Amino acid sequence: MPEFDTIDELANFMGVEPDELRGGLNLSEAAPLLGIGISTLRSTALNGRIGYRRAGRRWIFGWRDIADYIQREHQSPRLPSEQQSSIRIPGEKHSNLRNGHLGKKDLEEAKKLGLL
Repeated sequence: MPEFDTIDELANFMGVEPDELRGGLNLSEAAPLLGIGISTLRSTALNGRIGYRRAGRRWIFGWRDIADYIQREHQSPRLPSEQQSSIRIPGEKHSNLRNGHLGKKDLEEAKKLGLL
């Protein structure tokens, strides 16, 4: 994952013009660029996973906040010793994750989906 040192690098990565990122983005502008819903972005910010500022009722996500979030979310997969969330396979009602270990079938499916 490249590091974004300038607003131009981030804009190029996201496929937008740098002027769209200048001055920050509100919830309805930032969410589609990040590929998540507005309510998900709001809860992500409240949980401290993405930086933001408030101006009255307006949420403002600066380009550095967005760059930091993208870099963190696109890091290499976590090690088994780290906290691990369930992997949901499309079409299955629940993951077969037990005791923090994936079975052979789960690993193959995760590789097919590009998760590993």
